[in-house]
Amino acid sequence: MISIQGPAGAAVQPTIEDNRDGTYNVHYTPQEFGKHKVEVSLKNQPVVGSPFSVPIDKSVTGIGKSTAFGPGLEPGNKIDVPTHFIIQARNKIGDPMKTGGDPFKVLIKGPYVSEVDAKITDKNDGTYHVEYTPNVPGDHHVEVSLNGAHIQDSPFLVLIERDLEGIDPSQFFAFGPGLEGGNNAIPSHFTVQSVNGKGEKMSVGGAPVEVEVFGPNGVEAPSKVTDNHDGTYSVEYQAQDPGQHKIDVVVKSSVKMYYDHIKDSPFSVPIKPGTDAAKSQVHGPGLKEAYDTLPANFHIQAKDRDGNNIPEGGDPFEVQVTGPTGPVPVDLKDNGDGTYDITYHPTDHGPHDIDVKLRGKPVGGGPFKVDVKQGADHEHSLVETYSFVIRAKTKTGENKKTGGDNFTVTITGPNGPVNDVKVKDLGDGSYVTYYSISERGEYTISVRVNGYDIKGSPWKQAHD
Repeated sequence: MISIQGPAGAAVQPTIEDNRDGTYNVHYTPQEFGKHKVEVSLKNQPVVGSPFSVPIDKSVTGIGKSTAFGPGLEPGNKIDVPTHFIIQARNKIGDPMKTGGDPFKVLIKGPYVSEVDAKITDKNDGTYHVEYTPNVPGDHHVEVSLNGAHIQDSPFLVLIERDLEGIDPSQFFAFGPGLEGGNNAIPSHFTVQSVNGKGEKMSVGGAPVEVEVFGPNGVEAPSKVTDNHDGTYSVEYQAQDPGQHKIDVVVKSSVKMYYDHIKDSPFSVPIKPGTDAAKSQVHGPGLKEAYDTLPANFHIQAKDRDGNNIPEGGDPFEVQVTGPTGPVPVDLKDNGDGTYDITYHPTDHGPHDIDVKLRGKPVGGGPFKVDVKQGADHEHSLVETYSFVIRAKTKTGENKKTGGDNFTVTITGPNGPVNDVKVKDLGDGSYVTYYSISERGEYTISVRVNGYDIKGSPWKQAHD
């Protein structure tokens, strides 16, 4: 009879083979390392030397026979979702090891030379639990090794998929005027729309959207991304130089230096020279002289920072004219060719301030000052003095060439004679008569010479 016990008291079942020559072959497989007690007896009597103490060493793990299995090595794993698999240590003949202690190593390599940390837990029963959380989509190579050598089937190829409910940067899209063109005088704007793995627009923020803008000389232009917390992201950038600009729109990964471009990124955007307020010119007569009875005019020529004329309109110039009693009406006409006509309508005389601005900045060296003069008003101006010419003729009807004749003029109006009628002898046979009236109505005018009315005298003259 043969009885075998392991160090923990567990029985080990032997097999006995009778060689029919007085010898017997005994086989047993220890399940643990340590000293085993082997008792050999015949007819209940121990044979010589029994019981025997047999030291059992730990089995050597067969690296090429060891295996790995579990969901972490199979299809269906998604980014940012923990997964796991099991390493089964095996001996050289492929039997599972029952003890732990082997220094297995796991190296997980993702796209763009990214790596994923793996946590290995020794279960001390020949198995090792490996847990990892992938954070980028794409093919991952999972290497399982022991003492520098790969186990069976290592490295494993595992495809990591996106979570359909989570963000999918490849389906993000951008739109807005800042992707169509702009100028280097004002900020440009566009919007980024986030999309999930199902192709649906997202309605929450939080995606790590980043933008880089590079000018034609490769210098980065300032840019800013604002999370609107509704699935969209507002982008503002300020181009510095005219020319083609490259705009990278990416979504950063939790993996350092890893990112995904959104749909159609990078973008190429043409930037034109913009209007520079300080270089633009303001000129015209209305900046030098004006009257409180007439419109005054001046002009703006839009120019870029290099002093070149802007060939198109659309700039939001603002003109404010302030007189002694307050604002003055102003009309601004965009001619569509980089020039602007300004007309202001002063109503008071005195000093006027003319302020021309573009996006809050003074234009052409302004503000300007103009001293508006008093002009003639049609409602108050009137004919103050009337006149007519008397032509002296001879008896033969010829014009006299000399003066000296005694012409008299009397004028009678609605209120009686008009005083202060003056007759001026010009010395050439002509006489100019001047008179003023104070009342409207019909007047009788009589011109006499030598006591007699001249031809046509007297006559009626209406003054309205």
